[in-house]
Amino acid sequence: MSSRLLLVASLALLAASAVGCAGDAERTEDEAPVDDDVRADEAAALINGEVVSAAQFPATVFLVQRKCTAAKVAPATFLTAAHCVFDALMKSPSIMKGDPLTITRDPSKDPTGTTVNVTDVIMSPEWQAACTAQACVSSDITAKLDAPDVAIIKVDKDLEDVRTAVVDEKPLARGDRVIVLGYGCEAGVQAGRPKLDERRLKFSETAVISPFRAAHAGSPITRDDVPTVASSYALTAGPGFVKARAGLCPGDSGGPVYRWRGSALVVVGVNSTYTFRTDDLVGMPVTNFHTRLDNQSKHFVARWLRDQGAIR
Repeated sequence: MSSRLLLVASLALLAASAVGCAGDAERTEDEAPVDDDVRADEAAALINGEVVSAAQFPATVFLVQRKCTAAKVAPATFLTAAHCVFDALMKSPSIMKGDPLTITRDPSKDPTGTTVNVTDVIMSPEWQAACTAQACVSSDITAKLDAPDVAIIKVDKDLEDVRTAVVDEKPLARGDRVIVLGYGCEAGVQAGRPKLDERRLKFSETAVISPFRAAHAGSPITRDDVPTVASSYALTAGPGFVKARAGLCPGDSGGPVYRWRGSALVVVGVNSTYTFRTDDLVGMPVTNFHTRLDNQSKHFVARWLRDQGAIR
């Protein structure tokens, strides 16, 4: 593990995901060589990846009832993905004010965690509208949505043992280094889900890639869709693209992806969805989608987060 990551245990701040810049959408895939997007010598991955202790990323938690990852970004306030709090079949919120929510930083050692009561659930209005109009039941649908997959959960008690992460409003550029992590499955999206006490926090250092990488063979994303993708999401490479890369898996949804700001880690995105090749029966993502949190995104996510008290 790098010396910079060893420093994380002593930091009070964290971060999570990757933000694409608008200029990426003007590139063609031919103008973005593989070697420029990723370095194949980096072996950490979320699927079959590198395990870290919760102490190293003290703002990151697992939401037991939602089976999603989240980050504390303000007192009693957690940042996660909208699809973690929305019932795609019922087309309505899946968690409501007054519902109990169990939060743990280490499901394998503390599966019972701390139970609090939800006081508010606020999802991106664009996401809620889009998924009310249609059933957001698959990655083929959600990857094409013109909506940011982000939500805020507020609870009635602040968890003082969970640190607060700072959300960075500055966008990322292609090639910027980020840290992706979560408590999701490790063998592949189609390979089954771990039990609660088998879930482990895993991370990977990686880089933002061109959004044109999502328009690969078998993907629902076409080149015409790339501007829409780039307006709300940043992409990282998955193991279906370069074998050694990190792949998001159910349970990683809502997790933060970090970048360094000086000696601190700050949140720059939220794990959302992925694309696959048509012949992949295991479920190794070719690209990972991370919701942009900056105000250069189409839906001004940072401004919305500030209005919800998630950025101060």
